[in-house]
Amino acid sequence: MNKQNKQLTDPEYLERWAAAYTLAKSIPNDDRFDMQNWAKKNHISKCGTAACLAGHAILHSWFIERGFKLRQKNIILDSDDNPVSIHLFSWGEDNDAKFWGINSLNDCPFDPNYCAEILEIDPKDFDSYDINLTPQGVAKVVYCWMLLHWPRHEVDTAIAASTVCYSADEIHKNAPWNQE
Repeated sequence: MNKQNKQLTDPEYLERWAAAYTLAKSIPNDDRFDMQNWAKKNHISKCGTAACLAGHAILHSWFIERGFKLRQKNIILDSDDNPVSIHLFSWGEDNDAKFWGINSLNDCPFDPNYCAEILEIDPKDFDSYDINLTPQGVAKVVYCWMLLHWPRHEVDTAIAASTVCYSADEIHKNAPWNQE
């Protein structure tokens, strides 16, 4: 059975993508969301972090409890050995892709170029690109992507059952640059 067929039969993948959707829908459209960075320290945002959807997920307890965990090798340090950012998805090396049931960063909602294409944003227009890749826009991309893999009634049921939402306290608690 190939990966795509497994997705259609494994409810864990649908649950995870539904949680990613409800997380994206609830992230404020401000300095906390940045599809150009996995996650980075940001003194402006309330939680001290700016991150893309995957970055927010890896700092959220719901995803952590299910195995999408930050590993030491993913943490980027500054010259004083203080954590400043996260780089995710070492494809083929670890279980990041397996957690989501995908084979590649390309052509999925974690890829800003894929999001821009679905939302009909010209990636060459950098100002428009950043402005229009909002959490709600990325949530729309997640929803469309889910519909490519599961029937609409299953997608809508999974989304309705998801309790995952953004919490500045949650992100602040799990971000490595906020650890005491």
